[in-house]
Amino acid sequence: MTALIVVTTMLLGAAGVDVVAAPVAAETRIEVAADARIETAGGAPVTGESLYRRLCASCHGVAGHGDGPAGAALCPRPTDLTRLRSGIPELMRQIDGRRKIRAHGTAQMPVWGEVLEAALISEPHRRRTALLKIDAIADYVMRLRRGAPTADTPATR
Repeated sequence: MTALIVVTTMLLGAAGVDVVAAPVAAETRIEVAADARIETAGGAPVTGESLYRRLCASCHGVAGHGDGPAGAALCPRPTDLTRLRSGIPELMRQIDGRRKIRAHGTAQMPVWGEVLEAALISEPHRRRTALLKIDAIADYVMRLRRGAPTADTPATR
């Protein structure tokens, strides 16, 4: 957990953002990530799940198995995200895509860091907001890997 806070702090710090991080209990972090909403100056709050469904599900599938409707046309096929073993920092780098990494393979996967940042052109802190969105997507992918409840699979008590 501390590593996640440190890496997120380092990423945000590299983007020129002053960050003060306090330790958070692991179980709290998971709940916060599941319900986290990112406020933007230009619109309604967004969640990792809504971002994933809008940006990733067409290729990786709603459940993350690489079986999205657009994925059938791609070669190689999209990655089954439920089988990834990357931690949050590596997953964020893979989603961001601004640095060449093996996970992106060909240029079929968009460089989401640039796409998200360009879409936030009127935001005063667009790079930070883009990184927060990438973090929210990475948290959601981690929930898919763990089989945690999503909107389609509610928790049973």
